[in-house]
Amino acid sequence: MGMYRALNERAYQGALVFASSAVGMITIALWSFLEASFWFIAPDFILLLFLVLLPSQKGKLFWTVLIASLVGGGAYFIANLIDFDAMRQILYQTPFVNSEMIARVREFYLDYGLLGVLMQSISFISFKIWTHLAVEVGFQPVWYFLLVCISRALRIYVVVMVGVYLSRFATLARRHFVPLVSLYAVASLTLLFIVE
Repeated sequence: MGMYRALNERAYQGALVFASSAVGMITIALWSFLEASFWFIAPDFILLLFLVLLPSQKGKLFWTVLIASLVGGGAYFIANLIDFDAMRQILYQTPFVNSEMIARVREFYLDYGLLGVLMQSISFISFKIWTHLAVEVGFQPVWYFLLVCISRALRIYVVVMVGVYLSRFATLARRHFVPLVSLYAVASLTLLFIVE
């Protein structure tokens, strides 16, 4: 049992050092930026882990993820304006993106117009799909990004609140860090496959 505790403590301390470092913040910012364009796993998953470790940094993490996500979405919007067909090919080859998700977003846009963007915050559909189709249907960038800012902020705020709540169980997480993180990784991947 002593080796198990030592392993968990070492893994926990390593994760804590990483999450609180500049490299950790750059990682979560880069993850958020890339998910808005080419990366296929939402920043929600890594954000939750960071929040369990560092609940006192919730404001900094919220703003880092939101700003990086919006900048990534803006870059992706511009890339779609420049070469929509190339971006479509990349989108359709991105893991965990399927035609049903694309059809669902297109339906939201056709049914609700620009206000359909707000559905992004409660869907499990990648931000990049919403952005690509916003260009397809011809939404004005200023209005699109105003609503995306609201939608992304709501989604990230919910993730932050869940992470802060889960941080209350930090003692349990610290004692059983390796199995809990392993279980979290398996559950996250399972969710990705179910949603796909």
